[in-house]
Order: sequence, then structure tokens, then C-alpha cells
Amino acid sequence: MNKKKLIIIIAAVVVVLGGGGAAAFFAMSGGEEEEPVEVVEVEEPPGLMELDPFVVNVTEGKKGRIAKLNISLTITPAEAVTTLSEDSLLLARMRDRTLTLLTAKAYDELVTPLGKESLRRELKARLGPLVEAAVDTEAKEPVVPEIKDVLFSEFMVQ
Repeated sequence: MNKKKLIIIIAAVVVVLGGGGAAAFFAMSGGEEEEPVEVVEVEEPPGLMELDPFVVNVTEGKKGRIAKLNISLTITPAEAVTTLSEDSLLLARMRDRTLTLLTAKAYDELVTPLGKESLRRELKARLGPLVEAAVDTEAKEPVVPEIKDVLFSEFMVQ
């Protein structure tokens, strides 16, 4: 019986010493090399610039239709929205480009989801250069504003 107790005690000591040695090995080896911390750049939320509502005639064969749209632009940096909204020449140019594009559209183009998405891309392409050219030159570090998205808050064609 003494032999059995001695074997159990020796086995327990070996397990405890082995576990302690393994813990010490992992604690010592993990402390020397630190993994680099990945810095993730958080993008600032865009500002929202709402344009005045648009009401235009669109064609459908010989029949005339009317489209009413409320369009908003998400712009970065958000601070640029205030400056852009106060520039009456910029607003007139944006309205002109938007009306020109809308009146060139047919009813069939505006009623489908694909047509709306196409209009969204075309508006961004036409209005983007106008917004980017409106840099505040009086700022210490001029930042070029950019249209991130074109949003429709109302889109009615009848």
C-alpha cells in the first residue's frame, strides 16, 4: 500500500511541476514580443445638405408626366455643409445641373429601382465637381469637400 501511495504522490508532483513549468514558459515567451497594435482610422460622419424640392415635367410618349423629388447630399467633411449651403452661386449651379438631368429623363427611366440608382450615380457625377471646386480658401488648412452619397427623401412620378 505504501508503494501505491508513493506512486500517486510522485505522479501528482510531476503533474504540478510540469504544469508550473509550462505556465512559466508561456508567460516568459509571450512577454518579449508584443504584437503591433493596428490603428484603425475612424471616418468622420458626413454632413447632410438638403436641396430645395424639384418638380419637373418628364415624358412618356405623347403624354406628359410630373416628377417631384427631394434630394439630400451627404458631404464630408461635415463642416463644409454650412459653407456650401451659404454659397448662392453654387446652389444655383447645382440646381441647374439637377434640373437639366431630370428633364432629360423619361418616365420609364425614373420608375424602376435601376433607373433611380442610375440617376443617383449621374447626380453624384454632375454635382461632385461643383462641390469639390467650392474650397474655402480662407481656411487655415483648406479641405476639399466631397459628395459621399445622394439620397432621395421623396421620389414621386405621376
